[in-house]
Formats: sequence, structure tokens, C-alpha cells
Amino acid sequence: MGAMERWQNRDPRKGAVMSLELRTALADWLAWVERGAPESEPYMRCLGLCSNMMCTHDKNLYREIIDFFKKTYPFCRQNYWKRGADKTQHKCPARLAWVRKMLADNPADSPAPCDRGGGV
Repeated sequence: MGAMERWQNRDPRKGAVMSLELRTALADWLAWVERGAPESEPYMRCLGLCSNMMCTHDKNLYREIIDFFKKTYPFCRQNYWKRGADKTQHKCPARLAWVRKMLADNPADSPAPCDRGGGV
């Protein structure tokens, strides 16, 4: 089942299943951050995770990642706009903690159901 089918057929009460594609994209994003977040190589500092997934991968990963959040702007709306203007989205402690938790909870060799993780 592809990411789009998984998103369309999800049951929010049971949590979401992270695809290997999303796990790989999150690991790539974190590696980019750890390399110093060079602008547009391939991610953009002014964008959050969802927008970066859409711009660098495809809309299916965008839809899949938003399924993990209970609300829009899960890392704080004001924080999002300030960090966007300052091009420091990649430095948001809550965003970094969420990515690291999702990667730890979903090992590469075993995509598994994970909690929805919003509000970290």
C-alpha cells in the first residue's frame, strides 16, 4: 500500500503508520540539519517539515506527515512564522525532538505503527 492509499484509508483513532519513504525523508532532513542546514541543499530553512516534504519530495509525503499532527502548526503558530522569517525552522527544539522521536520509534528495518506525536 502506497503512502497516498495509507493516508486516504487511515483510521485516526488507531494512529498512523509511517512509510519507509517518510522515515527516509525525515532521516535525510535530520542529516541536513546536522550538516549545518545548507540553504536549498535540498531543504529550505524558512520552511517547516510539512512544506519541505512537499517541496523536496511529493504531496503524498506532505499528506502523510500532516497525518501525525493533531493540529495545524504543532510546534506553535507564532514560533513557525518567526522562525520562517529568521530562516531557523531547522533549529526549533520541538521539531528536532519530534523528528528524533519518530525515527527512534520507527527503525529503518521495521516500519511500524507509531503514536501521533503532536505537541512535542
